[in-house]
Amino acid sequence: MSRQPQPTWQPITQLPLIASVIDGMLVEEQYRLLQQARSKPHVLDDATIGRVIAVSTTQRDDLWLFAEQLRRWAAQKQSHRRRVGNPCGYSRESPRLPALAASCLRRPPQPASAIDSQGRSAGEPHRHIRSPGRS
Repeated sequence: MSRQPQPTWQPITQLPLIASVIDGMLVEEQYRLLQQARSKPHVLDDATIGRVIAVSTTQRDDLWLFAEQLRRWAAQKQSHRRRVGNPCGYSRESPRLPALAASCLRRPPQPASAIDSQGRSAGEPHRHIRSPGRS
């Protein structure tokens, strides 16, 4: 049985960094765009959708970490109250984001472990896209 490493809890001076990470998740915008793309399956390729699934799943699974960090800061009675209740509203849409992205796929989704850092599945050929105006 593998154990998760213990998080390194940050001092309150790191609040701006943590806030920028949380704000950078842009879940509501991603959710809105995926809802639009759902009716137009030709708009997103499967590699892009696979990457959205992998990233949004990781973000969703890390929510506890942000919540616990913010809870610890709150216990220290610091002035970061604006984020304690619900970090950037992320948890409202996050559980549904990977499933919505998967519904845009033209083929069955692959596990996140089968997708490389560029969002390509393990057996997918590497395609080079030419810039407009180049032959």
